[in-house]
Amino acid sequence: DGFASSCEALLGSRQRVWVTDVAADGHKLTGHTKNYTQVLLDALPGLLGCVVEVEVVAASRWSVTGKLLQVLFSPAVGGPVQLSSLTEAAEAESDTDRSSNNRSAATAAAAEAPAGTCCDGVCGSASGQHTS
Repeated sequence: DGFASSCEALLGSRQRVWVTDVAADGHKLTGHTKNYTQVLLDALPGLLGCVVEVEVVAASRWSVTGKLLQVLFSPAVGGPVQLSSLTEAAEAESDTDRSSNNRSAATAAAAEAPAGTCCDGVCGSASGQHTS
């Protein structure tokens, strides 16, 4: 099948992806490569709007699934973000979601940083000013 083979060719490759939206399933985030191949990613806080590097780990007819390798650019920070800080934030948010359980994980992860915060707490600043 011609469609499947075009996505399968990306298996194992590293791709730069712009994360743009919550996927239709409500649990993952979606982004696109430079040739507009749709990439599905696990939802992490602060990832929406970022440019990331992924490894393509699965392919279907219309999209691929990516494993997040690094955040190349975050609009909230104005530069790269350490992947470990995103996963720590996701674990903390997961604990909060389990106790409140009033929003879907993807919606919570895709929420924009409130005014006055630099990077949704990724840098650890309590003042709202980015610290490296």
